[in-house]
Amino acid sequence: MSRYTYISAGSSTTVLSGPGKLYSIHITPVAGSTLLVADSKNLGASPTFNSDADPSGGVLIGRFGPYGGTTTDYLDFKGASVNDGITVAATSNARLTVLYGEG
Repeated sequence: MSRYTYISAGSSTTVLSGPGKLYSIHITPVAGSTLLVADSKNLGASPTFNSDADPSGGVLIGRFGPYGGTTTDYLDFKGASVNDGITVAATSNARLTVLYGEG
């Protein structure tokens, strides 16, 4: 069964703790916002948005942005498996809806 989480302000948010599937992310960015997605339980309070390296304590799934405006973007992960969890970090008050599954 799929679930979703809505994030209304830029932050580092753990969406899922433990194994599961990442289906998609809908993002409504603001100009200059960046999104990190990691197979991790925690990216910490200050994740590095300017690096494509794996974040500490996790595996980078993707880095998106910086976005040039407010056009909604749809990121399709096609049910990618995660081992540790799903954590997303967004800057600049980007709004996100993350669709995922547990187990």
